[in-house]
Amino acid sequence: MFFLAHLCEEASKILLATRSCFGHTSIDYTYQINVLFTQHKFELIELFLSHINYHKAFFHQGYELLAIDTERDFHSISTQVKRQREREKQRRSRLFFDLFS
Repeated sequence: MFFLAHLCEEASKILLATRSCFGHTSIDYTYQINVLFTQHKFELIELFLSHINYHKAFFHQGYELLAIDTERDFHSISTQVKRQREREKQRRSRLFFDLFS
């Protein structure tokens, strides 16, 4: 009987030690997962910001090249449109004058 009581007491102590070790290990594991997720969040945010900056630079450069390449053409087209508008205005005034003269 003494042997059985001693065996039960020893098993109880081992169970208590194992439970305590499991509790500490699970807390440490949870902490490590939280650290990993926190680092991962910052890496994702940095990657996203880098991606946005890349697109910003790309479109800015494209805008500058477009402005340089098309400035002369826009000026030429706007000049032609102004001339056409003046010619049309003169033509209408001649038509109006001829109609009522």
